[in-house]
Amino acid sequence: MTTEHIEPGMLGAKRASWRRGNTRKLLLQIMEKHPRATEAKWQSLFLDAIKEDAQRWMEGEIDNENSLFITTVYSHFANVKVAVDRGAERPDEPEVKVARKVEQEKAVLKIKERVTQRVFDEARIMVLQLDTILGKKLGECTKAELERLGGWHSQLAKLVTAKKRLKDCASEDQAWALWNRHK
Repeated sequence: MTTEHIEPGMLGAKRASWRRGNTRKLLLQIMEKHPRATEAKWQSLFLDAIKEDAQRWMEGEIDNENSLFITTVYSHFANVKVAVDRGAERPDEPEVKVARKVEQEKAVLKIKERVTQRVFDEARIMVLQLDTILGKKLGECTKAELERLGGWHSQLAKLVTAKKRLKDCASEDQAWALWNRHK
């Protein structure tokens, strides 16, 4: 087996691989030195090297930057810290994931209901502001104009007294109620 084409500083957890104590480089050296070994043997040799390095680091023979042990700890610490920062320090159980999904769906549904209600509330308020084919806002139309428009406008015309405009004789709520009956 050859590992010549593998660049230890270019694969995942890149920041840890910038240290002089590069655990990837160590693993590649072990694999090159023992090409016929099993994965379990490579792991054992790697662990022995890390243990020896940790002992040298504890005795002050090597500093943090050159220590394979500290690089290993740093890499795992950084990965766990990222997971904790994201709120995922441990994988969720399937029941927790399902419960969380149901909770999120309920929250989304509640928001959709509030938005829909807000749209209807705004539409109710704006019904007298609707443009008509007469070039006027609905609230500005007289009884005669509403009758001429026909359809649900005829129902609105019944709310208007002579020589008055719809907005002077009917509320948004009344106009909205007729609109809802019509559709």
